[in-house]
Amino acid sequence: MAIARQGAPDAFHLLTKPTGAVCNLDCSYCFFLSKEMLYPGSRFRMADELLEAYIEQLIEAHSQVPEVQIAWQGGEPTLMGLDFFRRSVELAEAHLRPGQRAAYTIQTNGTLLDPEWAAFFRRYNFFIGVSLDGPEEFHNHYRRSVDGENGFRRTMHWTRGVDAALFRPRDVRLFGDGPVFLYVGRVAVEKNIETFLRLDLPGKKVVVGGGPMLAALRARYPRAIFTGKKLGEELAECYASADVFVFPTIQDGFGMVLAQAAASGLPVLTTPHSAGADLVHEGRTGWILPARDPSAFAERLAWCAANREGLCAVVEHAYSRFRPRSWDDVAADFTALCERTLAVAS
Repeated sequence: MAIARQGAPDAFHLLTKPTGAVCNLDCSYCFFLSKEMLYPGSRFRMADELLEAYIEQLIEAHSQVPEVQIAWQGGEPTLMGLDFFRRSVELAEAHLRPGQRAAYTIQTNGTLLDPEWAAFFRRYNFFIGVSLDGPEEFHNHYRRSVDGENGFRRTMHWTRGVDAALFRPRDVRLFGDGPVFLYVGRVAVEKNIETFLRLDLPGKKVVVGGGPMLAALRARYPRAIFTGKKLGEELAECYASADVFVFPTIQDGFGMVLAQAAASGLPVLTTPHSAGADLVHEGRTGWILPARDPSAFAERLAWCAANREGLCAVVEHAYSRFRPRSWDDVAADFTALCERTLAVAS
């Protein structure tokens, strides 16, 4: 079916809830559970014919772009069962146009995942969101299963990986001689990029990424280099062409770009609002600075520009200390954790 496109965006992000509000947890703060009462008699399961129509129309609506995001949320979407998601991928692969790809994402509480789910997610490179409610006492108070059990102890620690074959030091200088200060990520207000761009620094400021503020910042800071979104080898060469990585975010999750930068041998300047505390060895591999203190960034970046020998020592320590784990290793760890958990449960 052809979809009228007049005035429509070329791409958009749509979260689909195949189970509606149904969930296997009974979190006290959840605003969505009560929505179940709005549809008495509903099975709260996306029908097969609706799934096929949805996937077909979603891809048709993205006919002008190379990537379609297919995102699932809940309630708890894994209650649909693995076969539902296998079918969704099968339909997507059948409807994608030549040269087009699908990016699969899912938000889940993780309680139903097992090695079979893990193998499926790994095969199709799903981006997975799993949340906790802070320390154990808060988690168990607010986030309970429908039978009233506490869930914190059932949560498994799972780190992230990075493609070390791709993100590594290289003999390349896309932006000329240093110092080159690099930001990579979404160009949006919560990333606090202007704290970086406003600074009076020697050398070059480079911003890699796309987002709602790209056009405005490009116009406001004509001396900065804005490359737009980069992927794969092009992105890896951007990292390798820089001297310092700057990530002044005021709101973030893990921040995969921090791991990519570290694997590329870059010292990292970031804030407490990311995974910097897990990745940065203060003063040895980088620095964690107050997000809303431009002077702290200015002072540290000026030091990086003026002290090449000291910066080289940080670079050497950053690369020697950071030992990136591959995604295959991370997936294997997750599978092993699931298998151990199932063995204990049985």
